[in-house]
Amino acid sequence: MNTRLVLNAPRKLEWISEGDSVLSEDEIRVETHACGISIGAEMPQYLGTDPTDVEPVYPRKVGYESAGRVMEIGRSVTDFKVAIALSLFTVSRHSGSPRPGRRSGFLLT
Repeated sequence: MNTRLVLNAPRKLEWISEGDSVLSEDEIRVETHACGISIGAEMPQYLGTDPTDVEPVYPRKVGYESAGRVMEIGRSVTDFKVAIALSLFTVSRHSGSPRPGRRSGFLLT
């Protein structure tokens, strides 16, 4: 089961539970253990005061900086192993990202 926090409108957060998607052969699944909230980007979005985003799109994923552990890897993944710890950044915080859960900027910890 995948549980994530979304910002549905300024000052309106909601936990959403979904079934796990099927992993593509080049993806990994990470269980998030901790997540940072950006004071410069996410806090103004939460408050509805972000001057750089005059027409925000909702819902928005939150927590683009996170740390966790690899739980599953796709068939063609060779750079990661199950159970390694990572620090990572998401490609997009918006729910319209190309693939929910796709990540970039992996750093082994």
